[in-house]
Amino acid sequence: MRFCPVASPLLLVSLAIALPSTALAIDPPHDQIPGYATNDCAPCHSSHGFGTPASEICLSCHGESWTVVEAPLQATHADYITGTGNYDFELECTACHDPHYQRQDNMYGTSYGMYIKTTISENITVTDNTVSPPETETVAIDADIRFTSSSEFDNDDGDPSNDICNVCHTLTNHHQNDGTAPGGQDHHNGWDCTSCHEHINGFAQSCGGGMGGGGMGGGMGGGGMSH
Repeated sequence: MRFCPVASPLLLVSLAIALPSTALAIDPPHDQIPGYATNDCAPCHSSHGFGTPASEICLSCHGESWTVVEAPLQATHADYITGTGNYDFELECTACHDPHYQRQDNMYGTSYGMYIKTTISENITVTDNTVSPPETETVAIDADIRFTSSSEFDNDDGDPSNDICNVCHTLTNHHQNDGTAPGGQDHHNGWDCTSCHEHINGFAQSCGGGMGGGGMGGGMGGGGMSH
């Protein structure tokens, strides 16, 4: 059997440009970036070099210091946004989002439109700074999820491992993905998590009462992030 050699990045870009727009169709609203042609890849891909972190590309529209077009302001989920230093962690936007396709809506016939993936598959590195010396572990996450509305943060099926937030939580005070949260698994079940943990704040606690344990605190950990 004969195999084709690996194409260079320049060749791949050239082929992408040559393909008809239908072959590169992007689900709305990212298919219509103001000032660019429909399904134009350039706003995200031509304005950044190869190897640019996904979140940096997203924040070129969704960040305070946007450089491409101004879009709804969001923040990544990371300790330097939510934490007090107890735990170090950072997720790229693409951990939960596929910026090209509305996979949840396409699968379930809904119209929530948040570019949420149907499978979360990530290796998350977390450093525990509450011990000396600090300990670092990598948590492997691989789960199918359904998230088609703001009422499905906790889909109430009895399995926390397939909820959009719980799926990655292994050290939180509530809502851990294995059901063993030290502060009690249940906490505002069925609520819209972003009513207190807004995306614009990187999901840090932004209202009173919170998730216990002194608020968002230290990110992914039980004595800190607490949700």
